[in-house]
Amino acid sequence: MLLMMAVLLALYMFTEIYLSATNDYEVGGAAGEVALLRADAWEADGAEGAPRQTALIGSAHGALGQTVAQWCTYSKRPLRCYASLSSYLAAGADGVQVLCIDPAALSLPADAEALEGLTQKGLTIVFCALPDVEEIARSPGLQAVLGIKSVRQAQAALTGVYLYDGFLVGGEAFYGQNSGMEVELEIPWYELESGTKVYLTGLTRAAEDDEGQEERPAILWRNNEGSAKIYAVNGDFLEDETGFGLLDGMLAEGSPYLLRPVVNAQNLTVAGYPSFAAENTRQLQEIYASSHKMLLQNTVWPNLIAATEQSGFRMTCYMTTQLRSPEGEPQADDLAYYLRQFKERRGEAGRCADGGPEQWAQDTAFLSAQGSSVPYPAAYVGTDAADFLAFARGGDAQGIRTVTGDCERPLLGYLTETVTYQGATHRADRYGFREDLKNRSLQTALAYTNILLEMERVTWPETAEDRWENYSREIAGNLSTWWKPYSQFDKTTAAESDARVRAFLALDYEDELDGDTITLTIRGREGTVSFLLRTHDQEVQSVSGGTAGQVEKGCWLVSVEEDTVRIALAHGQP
Repeated sequence: MLLMMAVLLALYMFTEIYLSATNDYEVGGAAGEVALLRADAWEADGAEGAPRQTALIGSAHGALGQTVAQWCTYSKRPLRCYASLSSYLAAGADGVQVLCIDPAALSLPADAEALEGLTQKGLTIVFCALPDVEEIARSPGLQAVLGIKSVRQAQAALTGVYLYDGFLVGGEAFYGQNSGMEVELEIPWYELESGTKVYLTGLTRAAEDDEGQEERPAILWRNNEGSAKIYAVNGDFLEDETGFGLLDGMLAEGSPYLLRPVVNAQNLTVAGYPSFAAENTRQLQEIYASSHKMLLQNTVWPNLIAATEQSGFRMTCYMTTQLRSPEGEPQADDLAYYLRQFKERRGEAGRCADGGPEQWAQDTAFLSAQGSSVPYPAAYVGTDAADFLAFARGGDAQGIRTVTGDCERPLLGYLTETVTYQGATHRADRYGFREDLKNRSLQTALAYTNILLEMERVTWPETAEDRWENYSREIAGNLSTWWKPYSQFDKTTAAESDARVRAFLALDYEDELDGDTITLTIRGREGTVSFLLRTHDQEVQSVSGGTAGQVEKGCWLVSVEEDTVRIALAHGQP
């Protein structure tokens, strides 16, 4: 990898000399029209008679409830919420296909009998987490519903986790010792009945070499009881966006196929880069033997180019005049230099909006003084969008149509009537068990990622990990390794992804299988939209009204160009 990075760096330096000598760039860009607004977005309002009816037992405002509610919005599933199981039963809830249960809303042991009765309704029942192990141990009826034979151990320390092939996009995965991703997790250990199917399982130190499933504490499994398919999640895995793909995996497992809309956007956010005023000069000279300007242009930028050339990602760089304490005026020639670089590399320039009102005003004045005609449709808001919302209310955020950051949920949606929010999914230098499972889940449910690089920590390093030589090493390794299985999905800039998010949020659809042909009907389509198709033993033979590309075995990315699409399937090779 180091050799490849060196070669790419050399090529970069040669190319820059050539371009500077031979090109005169017009660094403009087209802002484009914002055709879709918040009012156009589909809403999961629980309308009776609509397809894909879903019910939640529990609060939609808790961690589990928020996951279910967002998943319903993204998968176009009308949602009905009930405070308790008894209120759900009293309402009748005709047409519900999927019932999600927050265990905090159950009244045990009284609800155990009612749960047993629901197994005759043909539902897909999801226990988003499990009741306390003591409650399960006291309730034979609840154990029967969950497919639990007995409680083997109230808490088992896991040394590893194994994800079985076919449940999430990305294939099987092993986490633990010798995998590079350590696992620190304790869960109850349940002995399961023989008819259950496990999709995610833990490993204990005593059973690391034992291939028998019964010697592995189950994390996520299915039990078929009566006419119901019952899924149990043993842990907190549905308390964040990881739950989106896990829920989709359950539906794909329990159906002949699963076809659902996705964003199809893989983004790379570089926050606080470039900054145009010199700062922290003394420390930068001590650490890097370089000035602020030379560090960013001669060290950071070539490394970023090398990393993105190797991984295929396209950068959206969020600029600012300063990060903390400037030691001079921002340099106008630096702005022209980077705009040319972004255009040449098919990247994009955005603005930092996480430095407060004064910083935003200073950046606006600087950009205006340069007479730049480049539109800046994207802004970075950090962990709090409050400042940006204040700018927007005051009319100071004109031209911004999408923001990104690491804020509270939802992951994707509208921040204002006209501005979308695209949440960061990962930090570029951190990747472990939880991050990988989340990545697989989001690719399964949304074909979406947004990786965050924070450049302030490089200019103002506080630890050895913040120094560019260490930070960049982690970034390059992670980008080129962990997103490689998803190369079928498109690499986009923030503005490109924004258009896809709007189209994704606006559409609705219906699908039906007749023989070996799926008919997909779309409402509210704006341009080309993407769907992910997952099958079991069938392959895509042909598509009318769109195209299909195989992501992996049993999974296709379908690009939809018409309102009615027909997908012909054929049985694959055994």
